[in-house]
Amino acid sequence: MADLDIEWLTSSIGKQVTTEVSLFSDPLIAASKLRAKYPEIDSEKIRQSIAQANLQMKSSANGIPEHFLLTDDGLQQATRTKVAKYRADFVKNFFGKQRIADLTCGLGFDSYFFAEAGHSVTAIEKDGLLSKIAKNNLAPVFVDVENLPAEDYQIPVGTQLIFIDPARRDPKGAKTLFGQTKRILDPNAWSPSWNFVQELATKYKVIAKVAPGIPEELIADWDAYWISCDGELVETMMISGGTGKRIAVLLNDDKVLEIPGGNATRVAPIGDYLIIPNSALIRASSLDYLAEQFDAGLVNEHIAWLTTASSSALSYKSPAAQVLRINESVKFNEKELAKLISKYSAGALTVMTRGVTINPEILRKKLLKKPVKGGPEIIVAIYRDDSGPISLVCSRLP
Repeated sequence: MADLDIEWLTSSIGKQVTTEVSLFSDPLIAASKLRAKYPEIDSEKIRQSIAQANLQMKSSANGIPEHFLLTDDGLQQATRTKVAKYRADFVKNFFGKQRIADLTCGLGFDSYFFAEAGHSVTAIEKDGLLSKIAKNNLAPVFVDVENLPAEDYQIPVGTQLIFIDPARRDPKGAKTLFGQTKRILDPNAWSPSWNFVQELATKYKVIAKVAPGIPEELIADWDAYWISCDGELVETMMISGGTGKRIAVLLNDDKVLEIPGGNATRVAPIGDYLIIPNSALIRASSLDYLAEQFDAGLVNEHIAWLTTASSSALSYKSPAAQVLRINESVKFNEKELAKLISKYSAGALTVMTRGVTINPEILRKKLLKKPVKGGPEIIVAIYRDDSGPISLVCSRLP
């Protein structure tokens, strides 16, 4: 990662050039026009302004403070602003204002919102460039930034809480077509390692941000909060020294819904409606929340979809789940299913699967070769059952 010219980008002329990038629809046109308008400015500085403007536009809907400098890799690891605000308020509400050491601050998102919520924060970042960027980003909230690995930081006396977000991607690894490096699956290959995090938890209260799929055996007796932001499961927030509770957190618009979990849910016969839970509820075993509302049960004890005959599902609008009307329930057979779907004159087909090794996109093309213009959308939900795969032919509720 080449060094950013932070002094240039934060200067009045640098900010002006970065703002003007938005006047052009294409980066190449922007480069040409801006170089012509500002011949005295080095072309590398123009390039950096264009890169910053593009990153800001890409993330503009996420509530990122306008003065933040950004990088592609930094944004991949960064906490969403809604989640960072939720976490900062959570800490204040449960523990009061804290003296926090953020040992992996990155671009500074979590540190910024911790400080904005009234906590006293010291930020640590081992990457030299990111630490320089963090100093710029965190200057308005008076957060000191130190450039060294988390493992080398001497935690000051009086620190009350440690926040840590281990890097789960290799910044030097090969990138995908979407510009992302591959995830590191082994928790002890994270940076810092999970062993290091656990050792910290023997001495301090620790809040760790980890991947939603962290194995249950690593969670153990930590409190775990699976956080969904605008319908997408984005992280697990783990808190040391807890009681082992499991919570699903749904952040949607300005609303926060916290749903306790950890309970088993009964199985029910296929009814009139299929309930597809938000992934946070599935991870937190919070499906009883839905089962109790609709007198619903699981379609199978191993499958995290629910079904109900209750008409109360008709008016359900919540980020906790999606409700579909079940038109037919049949054993999965590709040819028979194609015939069945043909009678609906479908204009579009969506395939959902749970517990079966079926490629939804390939099956969709096989089942609906000729969409009917203006026809309804049909959803086929296929799940593993004890007697073999079951297909539920569904439609969306108005």
